[in-house]
Amino acid sequence: MLNKIIHRGLLALVFLLPLFFLPLTMDFFDFNKNFLLILAVLILTFLWILKMALEKRLVFKKTVLDLPVLLLAISYLLSFVFASTNKTEALFLPMNIGTILALTLLYFVITNNLKSSQVLSLLQALISSATLLALIAIYQTLGVTQ
Repeated sequence: MLNKIIHRGLLALVFLLPLFFLPLTMDFFDFNKNFLLILAVLILTFLWILKMALEKRLVFKKTVLDLPVLLLAISYLLSFVFASTNKTEALFLPMNIGTILALTLLYFVITNNLKSSQVLSLLQALISSATLLALIAIYQTLGVTQ
């Protein structure tokens, strides 16, 4: 059951991320998407750990890209520890340590929980949300509502 929840959560994240705009903050393009990414990945990682705890076994699939992804995350983490003056801001700004760590965790959640046939559904969700976003952009550009 947790596999289905993780798969549906990944589908929802991939579909909603391009479409997620909230006019509640001053920067409603980047900050809210980054916050959605971090929150969703934390929930999905918790579900993945819970699944392993309930199964009473630690499963970690090795792929060719594990080491490069980990090295990138470690380099960002070292930069965050030694070079960042404002730690809180660096955690939540887009394309900073919070985003890189969330994307690293997302990579490991996807590679360890989805089969190759399920990855295709993630691609279909991304294509459909991009299509919907393109249609909204065309609609707004043509000024049909004016």
